[in-house]
Amino acid sequence: MLRFNCMLLGCLTVSVSELVAQVGTEEVRCDYTQRMVCSKTGCKALPIAHAFLVIPSLERLTDPELDRMPEIRRCDDKGCTPVGVRPSPSGAFLNLSTGGYLLKLATMMNEEITGSRRGSFVEVATALLDTYVSYGVCRLPRE
Repeated sequence: MLRFNCMLLGCLTVSVSELVAQVGTEEVRCDYTQRMVCSKTGCKALPIAHAFLVIPSLERLTDPELDRMPEIRRCDDKGCTPVGVRPSPSGAFLNLSTGGYLLKLATMMNEEITGSRRGSFVEVATALLDTYVSYGVCRLPRE
């Protein structure tokens, strides 16, 4: 069972199978390939373990009539934490950001030219004066 970290809203507990079932066509799962935390004393690797992201579909994130701020979910073995983000297209990338958080997602990459593939991402989050940097790949549907 996973416990959603909802802070002020109370908490919801769901099983891993229920969570996986929630990642349907309206959402995309993103898996980490590398994670680290950096402070003034240097950087150190973090375990990936069961951590992953769930983001809304690209169609939803780029919908010009989006009626509310979309949320991504940052999940680990302790549960999932929703983060409200503002989508901002930037060339071949889609930036999803809010104060102290950025997810930069490659949406139109040519791997032969750039060395990066569509769905690759970098995530940057700050906590106090520490910076968490993670890399990974989202399972985007084929164009």
